Amino acid sequence: MSTVLVLCCSLFAFSQTTIRGYVLDANKRAIPGASVRIEQTNQGVATNFDGSFSITFSSDKVEKLRASAYGYNSKSFDVVESKGNFEIILLESPVNINQVVITGTGTHRRLKNSPVPVEVISSTNIKNSGAHTIESALTMLNPSFTFTSTAMSDKMFINGLDSKYLIVMVDGRKITGDISGSVDISRIDMGNVKRIEILKGAASSLYGSDAIAGVVNIITNRPKDQFNFISTSRISENKGFMQSLSLNANQGKIFSSTSYRRLQSDGWQLNPTEIKKNSKTGAITYEPTAKRAVNSFYSNVFNQRFGYSHSQNLSFYVQGSFYDRKSYRPIEAYNYNMFYQDYSYGAGTKYLTGNDGYLSMDYSSSVYQYSKIYTKESGSFKIGEHEKNKEQKYDVLNAKWVFSLLDFNKISLGAEYVNDNLESKSIKDGDKNVYMSSLYLQDELKIVDGLQLVVGGRYSYHQTFKGNFTPKASLMYTLGNFNIRTSYSAGFKAPSLLELFYEYESRGSISLGNKDLNPEKSHYGMFNLEYVGSNIYLSATGYVNSLRDMIGRKLIETRPEDAANGINKTYVYSNISKAEVKGIDLTLNSYIGYGISLGAGYSYTDAIDKDNDVRLNNTSMHSSNVNANWDKKIGVNSVNINLIGRYQSDRFYLGEDNAKQYQLWNLSFNGSYKGLRDIIIEPSIGVENIFDFVDDKPYGSNYATLSPGMMFYFSLVFKLNKNWR
Repeated sequence: MSTVLVLCCSLFAFSQTTIRGYVLDANKRAIPGASVRIEQTNQGVATNFDGSFSITFSSDKVEKLRASAYGYNSKSFDVVESKGNFEIILLESPVNINQVVITGTGTHRRLKNSPVPVEVISSTNIKNSGAHTIESALTMLNPSFTFTSTAMSDKMFINGLDSKYLIVMVDGRKITGDISGSVDISRIDMGNVKRIEILKGAASSLYGSDAIAGVVNIITNRPKDQFNFISTSRISENKGFMQSLSLNANQGKIFSSTSYRRLQSDGWQLNPTEIKKNSKTGAITYEPTAKRAVNSFYSNVFNQRFGYSHSQNLSFYVQGSFYDRKSYRPIEAYNYNMFYQDYSYGAGTKYLTGNDGYLSMDYSSSVYQYSKIYTKESGSFKIGEHEKNKEQKYDVLNAKWVFSLLDFNKISLGAEYVNDNLESKSIKDGDKNVYMSSLYLQDELKIVDGLQLVVGGRYSYHQTFKGNFTPKASLMYTLGNFNIRTSYSAGFKAPSLLELFYEYESRGSISLGNKDLNPEKSHYGMFNLEYVGSNIYLSATGYVNSLRDMIGRKLIETRPEDAANGINKTYVYSNISKAEVKGIDLTLNSYIGYGISLGAGYSYTDAIDKDNDVRLNNTSMHSSNVNANWDKKIGVNSVNINLIGRYQSDRFYLGEDNAKQYQLWNLSFNGSYKGLRDIIIEPSIGVENIFDFVDDKPYGSNYATLSPGMMFYFSLVFKLNKNWR
């Protein structure tokens, strides 16, 4: 018995390795919040405010550690035995292209080494700009995105194609549930965002149906502190208010992450008149209205995630979220308010197999509902009663295996099953359900030094539209500071259940589903030239995206019974055109010294309906962003001033007045103060739309922007990070 006890104690002592040290910058100043992790394991910690860390793990072999922090070059080194007082010096990287991204290839890659170009908006970019919604972050920080905003929703466009061709994900899980055909992105809690990864162009080989225009993947924070609490409060004019709370705890093998965000505003009216068009004569009149460009609203988002690390290699998680949003419409103009609700849950596991390989399995489910809350008696509904108008349910099961057969390749093999369900009173012959299953394979090859190739493809079987194959190939050549990339990929989009079966009315028109639709397909080609210097980053990308069987609404004759109820236009979803989108994206980021950084981006988009030789609706040809940032470190404290501008040319509408061109400029002052030990306070004050641009055309016009003019805001962030080591 004693022999066994001694043997167990010996094995335990042998297997435990403890590493302690500090992560510092070149001036030997502490870097708080830096990540120190054991490569190819689930284990890692965050540094304290003095830059210290301590990590204990089981090992009987040499382990490789990696230290990283935003704005610094990461560093790896081997550790043989337990030591104390490591000093890890990280050098600043003013042009941050060393961060890890996953969206381009589905595997972890350094941004500068990714064969598929990925654009990144970091949490620091978001904080400095003052953006507090996903719309404001994408609009002000990436010129490729435009938004068409109405009182109901924001429709997102990227490089000339609307959001139905774009997959939006949070931590790799697709967001589903739409408002008027556009995915509801107001559910995203910006207070918990670590970075936004943007992949442009057809990506169906990795991400399946709908990824014709690209993928936006929002990566959320996973703090490595033993205890982490963040409170963000923001107030602005028009009674704008945002409160975000985040609580994270790491206790041994168990991890918990909780976040909550409240967002609300009183809304505003841009013009007290409304456009009215006589359905018989076509005459235009302007009448007084109570309708508002932005309605009063509130929204709540709650997220919870639990994680468990069974060992260095095996981990599990479960997660859930709840969202609700109510839009208050003027009672003088409407019979009901609008209410949206979404709840989702999921679970998964991941096993690390070494050499950056792993096995994973994930399941997620989301239920999105839209309801009316009546403010007047209407038909059989009384004041205050709810009427559920639509419910969308989306389930997905995904299994993935990443492994290497040889030293110069990495293979991703995966399978996915998706079930999509739509319930609505607007579907006359019952609720609808459709499934799709897929297999995909990708190989990342290092051919010779400086030359990488990624090839892959996905075979999808759709319940209605049968089999479809989407290939892709990407090539990257590195020569000194230059990266040259080129790629081809195919896109595939099955008609949505809304386009197939849904029938809805809006503003005197009715849209009908069409069960005889064909899937939309695309071919995407891209060429990218990139220069990565120590203080400057330049990128130029040219692309062509050709679509066929594009689905749109076709005007048909109105049914007599609909005309009797005031319907003056009837549309049916149809495969109406071929389209081609070609353009150029340019990016410049530079550090000129003295804490000053400058950035600029430009996007030229030529989006054409090839059948009718006209521009695609809702598209702008030119958009650009300019950013100037000054950051000054004063010991462990810092001061930041940020000026950011957005220009967008007129937005095209067939048969209607275009939305006019506009400029928006925002200015913000941000500070970071280390108070008591483990506490950081970050106050910010700013002004949006400093030149007071207002598009005050009558309600019902195509607006350039819904900004009410110059708006002041103030925000305060409180952070508490605690590690008992």
